[in-house]
Amino acid sequence: DWLELVENNLEHTELVPAHCSAVRLRSRHERDQKRIYGWLRDHPEIQLGLILEGVKQNAHRKIILVRTIGMKFLGKTAPPDFREWCMKTAVRLANEYIPASRHLASWATTEEDWGQWEAPLSDEWVAAAIENTPALQKWNSERLAGRAWLAREKARQRKSPSLTRFRERQQAYIDSIQEHLPAIQEGEGPPGILHELGRVYLSGLETGGADQAHEDLRWRLRPDPALFAAVTDGFRRLAHRRDLPTLKEITQLYRQGRVSLFAAPFLAGLCEEEAAGSEPLRYLDKVGLSRALGFYLLSGLPTQRHPNPRLLSITEDCRPQWYRLALKNHPQAVASAFVAVSRVRVAVKEAPDQHVWDLAKEEYEGVARLAVPAMLNAFPSRCTEPQVESLRAVLRAALRYMAPDILGQHVLNRIVRKGMDNAQRMLWLAAGLFVGCKQCLPELLEFVADRSEAKLRRLVQFLARMAVSSPIRIGQRPIWRI
Repeated sequence: DWLELVENNLEHTELVPAHCSAVRLRSRHERDQKRIYGWLRDHPEIQLGLILEGVKQNAHRKIILVRTIGMKFLGKTAPPDFREWCMKTAVRLANEYIPASRHLASWATTEEDWGQWEAPLSDEWVAAAIENTPALQKWNSERLAGRAWLAREKARQRKSPSLTRFRERQQAYIDSIQEHLPAIQEGEGPPGILHELGRVYLSGLETGGADQAHEDLRWRLRPDPALFAAVTDGFRRLAHRRDLPTLKEITQLYRQGRVSLFAAPFLAGLCEEEAAGSEPLRYLDKVGLSRALGFYLLSGLPTQRHPNPRLLSITEDCRPQWYRLALKNHPQAVASAFVAVSRVRVAVKEAPDQHVWDLAKEEYEGVARLAVPAMLNAFPSRCTEPQVESLRAVLRAALRYMAPDILGQHVLNRIVRKGMDNAQRMLWLAAGLFVGCKQCLPELLEFVADRSEAKLRRLVQFLARMAVSSPIRIGQRPIWRI
């Protein structure tokens, strides 16, 4: 009955939790899959029964063989003699259910690489098995004709100029890596090549985690699988180097619109270290940790992702483990990196990223208390819209973690500045209501006396959001009502 409720989807060969829908998420539940498939292999009759029922459910649909319910219960490792079982079952079903029969016969003969399967049944074996089954004899004739056509088409494509040029470019790329492979494996080698390989890794990491990063890197290094191990070893060794840019040099490059060519491979190396069971914080010294923080905070990597794009309420933390440990055990180092990165991002007029908004979270309390006062000093008297948005994010953390008297004095020093833009002044006055209401409220009322819609909208947005996270009261009334 359950199978009747399930539709085919795009998850290749694997079982996933019900809330996951994107193909790239299939590799994140390996532990659960191993337990399920282990149980199925221990109960072959149940497994084959589920596979057969899944095939029957999907056989009438014109879909790729691998995208079926039956494949879900098979996984990447087929049981012994699975191909023979498919063909014998196909013969048995030929007069009862032709679509399912043809489907199983295709599994018995397909040459697709779906994992640990036995070799396809030979043409002679198939011909003997279907000798008295006309429906499958027709299927077999179509299969052989299709295979012959595909062979001719592949031969034609192999001679096409575009494919020849592509292969030449790919081979030239692989040759360039092979030429410097000993150095790359030691974490050295041409920075441009290291950067390009690191970007491939980080792109996969951003899309679907470490498994996707490995998959993308393997694809880029095809057809030589040995290169993957050498490159990832090189990433790990590069993360131990002491001659890479410092935090100050990283932010100087960013101010110039540039990025260190070592940033991506360095971060890839930290990920590989964690995957190998190592803890980067044990070998990173003070300069190394600040370097790692600078590279990471300016990398643009997401801090969280949605496993199911249709359910935005479900998120998963994708920050590296070393960073989360640094928040807890090295707040001063993280705070210094936040200050340096914040200053340069404000200087180049960039909007705040998620890291800045995260400062208001409880996990960041130790970092925020150290970093926020210095971060507030980074804003000029006249701000662009992205800078104003950054100020709003920093003030949100300041109102939560700075001492009210210190923040209040900071606000009073700011609102007396001459030439400040209206958007920024509104934020400082609004923040002042929480820490210096007697002084700031008259100033605020005078400032909005012209009933400017832009001023009032910004005020309401700020107070409404802060009323939720910081329900400050004056007397018996919440601040937002005042």
